[in-house]
Amino acid sequence: MTYAVVVMLGCSAWTRVPAHEPGSEPERALTRCRAQTQAEARLSCYDAIPLASSAAQRWQGRNNTDTFAFVATANATLVMTHDDAIFVAALKDADGKLLENLHLAGPGSLKVPLRAAGEYQMSLSATGRWTAQLIEP
Repeated sequence: MTYAVVVMLGCSAWTRVPAHEPGSEPERALTRCRAQTQAEARLSCYDAIPLASSAAQRWQGRNNTDTFAFVATANATLVMTHDDAIFVAALKDADGKLLENLHLAGPGSLKVPLRAAGEYQMSLSATGRWTAQLIEP
């Protein structure tokens, strides 16, 4: 099952893909828990399901300015690609404090290590197509 939310603001889009596919072990575990008729047993069953890393978070756009917020685990990496002349971005913490200015002059990619877990904000402007993806450890 794939979930997608697309918001058209200057040709940008946000997609969130679940961490597990239909028929996978997490999917079977959820199905087993749903079958529990007693509330306490059902809750215990859900609590026992091991959690995988969070779903992949991806953003993309073309010839636009965009801002997006995300939550990252410690040691995650934000990977950004760009195919045109100008890409500038500002990585901020949840309070809006500037953590890093980023830029690409021409096509290329950037990898930004996020050492601390927390909430982040990214503001960017770019010509051409760009993508950003959060890679969790």
